[in-house]
Amino acid sequence: MSTIWGVSLTAALYISSGVSGGHLNPAISIGLASVGKLPWKKVPVYLLAQYLGALAGALLALATYWEAINVLTPMDSTTMGIFGIYSAKKIKTAGAAVLDQLFGTATFLLVICAIRDRRNSMAGPCGLEPFAIGFANIDILHLSFGYNCGTPLNPARDFSPRLMGLLFGWGSKTLSNTSKCDFNFFSN
Repeated sequence: MSTIWGVSLTAALYISSGVSGGHLNPAISIGLASVGKLPWKKVPVYLLAQYLGALAGALLALATYWEAINVLTPMDSTTMGIFGIYSAKKIKTAGAAVLDQLFGTATFLLVICAIRDRRNSMAGPCGLEPFAIGFANIDILHLSFGYNCGTPLNPARDFSPRLMGLLFGWGSKTLSNTSKCDFNFFSN
């Protein structure tokens, strides 16, 4: 699964870098703006596009798998896992999830800044940046931070599929399950 996310991120970065600089993650866009690497005036537009893009992706996945979802286990928490990332049942406090997500996202932001820093002689050629970021996403984040919360690390990728689930038959259970730290970026 980690490899799929990394390759998907790499492909998405190659596709979007010419338009937005590869801004696919609201947490990363806000982080880059906070250190002066993105003008704040672009942040609201980027966030809107990121959340709407994630919602469109969730709707496309729903349309693609609609028949299979209804044949298997219609509209239950098992099929909602196709769209959302839920915390492990063993995690009982929101603090553990918040710390996990803050540290994981901060680490990812640090890696992105290092890869894109032209003064960093180890950063590599410009055309390989998406590959390096996707690889970092696999190794550093998913394999290191996946245990607690499944590494959503992207509020748009976490919230928008949950919103889709809420609107298309899964109900309010998409916003949380039995773990106290679900809804990873907006822990309850």
